[in-house]
Amino acid sequence: MEKYLLRIRGESTIRGYQDMEEIYAYLRHLHDSQGKSDMTEHHPIGFYIYKVNDVISEVNQSNMDASNRESLLRQLENDVIQFELNMYPELNDVLENVDDVSYPVSF
Repeated sequence: MEKYLLRIRGESTIRGYQDMEEIYAYLRHLHDSQGKSDMTEHHPIGFYIYKVNDVISEVNQSNMDASNRESLLRQLENDVIQFELNMYPELNDVLENVDDVSYPVSF
């Protein structure tokens, strides 16, 4: 079974997920939990998704420093998948203002 890593742009945390539905749920939560005092204000979410098999526990180790994490992600660049909105059309309303979704990731 394929596994995925999600990295939100501007955050150092990398989260492991079992499937795309979990990623969708988290992005929905992130979008909904951001303050929207002005309903016309947009909250862009830039993110990267890595398609991986056996590295989630390694990446999520609390003692892995940023340098090691980036090194590991560099090794995964060939496995980066482009997030296709047509795979999950319901994401369009959540992520209509996504900025900086780019592949492959550069550090």
